[in-house]
Amino acid sequence: MNTAALDIRASRFGDERTPFLSARRVAELLGVNLTELASLIGVARNTLIAKT
Repeated sequence: MNTAALDIRASRFGDERTPFLSARRVAELLGVNLTELASLIGVARNTLIAKT
């Protein structure tokens, strides 16, 4: 596996207004929807969009 392909900064997936990653942006990069992303990481889909 080419390690250069994995050298992606987390800030690329952030939301400008918060210190958190954007689940939508991560899902888009991986080519999955939010439900599939939640399943991949083992959380409920609602957890991905929680703003608290």
